[in-house]
Amino acid sequence: MEANYLNFFSLAMAMLRDADDAKDAVQEAMVKVLTTRHIKDVVGYSFATVRNEAINIIRRRSRVIRMDYECADDGAEWAERLRMVGRLRDELPDAQRALVELHDEEGYSFNELAVITGVPATTLRRRLDEAHETMKKRIEEEI
Repeated sequence: MEANYLNFFSLAMAMLRDADDAKDAVQEAMVKVLTTRHIKDVVGYSFATVRNEAINIIRRRSRVIRMDYECADDGAEWAERLRMVGRLRDELPDAQRALVELHDEEGYSFNELAVITGVPATTLRRRLDEAHETMKKRIEEEI
């Protein structure tokens, strides 16, 4: 596995074009590979798992709330949208709000947050996805 790390990382980088996301994808894949029993072709299974983890990250990215940049010309409308997102973030339950702030705003990786909180990175990802989904629904209701 260690001998192929650079190959796994290269695959993830080619798909994600972000070093932190690529590292996360490889680490999550390795956890899955190491906890799965009875694998005949470990390297092949590892590559497939890295690919699947990268696809999961791409899917999560597409669910992140995207602002309409056409309103960038109108500074007041842009500022109002930013205030709305901030207000909706503040209305989240404390645990979700803290996770959004630490990951999205402060830039902590899931692995760093897992070490800080003692909660598995995959659980944190799920919780962040739920927080984003809640905010997205609330934004759609208000717009």
